[in-house]
Amino acid sequence: MKVVIGVGNVFMKDDGCGSFIAQALDGLIPIDVKDLGMGSLSIIDDIRDYDEIIIIDAADIDSDVEVFEIKTELEDEIPQAVISMSLGGSHSMSMRDILTILNSDGKNRKIIVIGCKPKEINVGYGLSEEMIKNGLKVIEKLKEFIDFDVDEAKKRFLSIIREITSQY
Repeated sequence: MKVVIGVGNVFMKDDGCGSFIAQALDGLIPIDVKDLGMGSLSIIDDIRDYDEIIIIDAADIDSDVEVFEIKTELEDEIPQAVISMSLGGSHSMSMRDILTILNSDGKNRKIIVIGCKPKEINVGYGLSEEMIKNGLKVIEKLKEFIDFDVDEAKKRFLSIIREITSQY
């Protein structure tokens, strides 16, 4: 089973891109879609049954959009994930920490991240013009992994963003 998850804080401008894209894809693509917001340790329960996980998230990357596969070396990564959780609680854990703990069950999952470069991460609702363009690129990139109507997904994404900006 395959799932697309959107991650991000919609109240921190461009950080919410993954969540907005997940909203646009929900019901449109032929696999499960989950908007997991800011995530926390509890998202493990939401995604543990999937063999392939595609994560869409704002990322500190060099280009506008990048795709990469997450590999976790359990011997080295699990202690760091536990330290992160014990020092900062489950809400301050990184997505990598969460995925490391998820993979500790020995299930060989394929985890793909489609990262989009943010322009601004600060308090606010909606996306910068640059992030809207990057979000459209993410939707195009997702076509490499799932067969769906890209044009319809783009329309939905832009509609969600227009609705947000008209309200705030």
